[in-house]
Amino acid sequence: MTQPLSIVGIPGSLRKDSLGRALLRAIEIALPEEVTFTVLEAGDLPVFDRDVETTWDGRLAEIKAIVTAADGILVCTPEYNGSYSGHVKNSIDWLTRGSNPFKGKPSAAIAVSGGVGGGVQAANHLRAVLMHLGSPNMPTPRLNLPKAADLFDDDLQLVDEAARRYIDRFIPSFLDWVSRFTD
Repeated sequence: MTQPLSIVGIPGSLRKDSLGRALLRAIEIALPEEVTFTVLEAGDLPVFDRDVETTWDGRLAEIKAIVTAADGILVCTPEYNGSYSGHVKNSIDWLTRGSNPFKGKPSAAIAVSGGVGGGVQAANHLRAVLMHLGSPNMPTPRLNLPKAADLFDDDLQLVDEAARRYIDRFIPSFLDWVSRFTD
């Protein structure tokens, strides 16, 4: 890594205290100091509807600028019914109106799950969408946390050492992946 990197995290849940947000926070804490990390807050956007598109032009430009300025994207989703969340889909649909800030921007789909599957199906579906958008998605290592509620304390701070090591192995690989695509 020759230059400081900027990463944007897109949470897949509207809940302020979601486990996905907790995972993004744990990643932010574990990142090297020189890497900037921004969580994209797009929960105020309505369900995508072209009839209201112009009403949201200013807000849409604001969130698109955040994604466009980032060197890499982490999309964190819970697994709902074997796929990624509606909030992730809505965010992607709004962000790709007009220009596509995902095109050519390296990404990783990460997931949390209350079950033992770790959100693998959700992350796999999300990877397909990111690749369709032209975002080079990191193939491995993957970051999927099963039984995520057991990994965080009541304040949503990561307390599981195995999960922390998993994150610590993921981060250098992701930063290396992003660095491959930066100028």
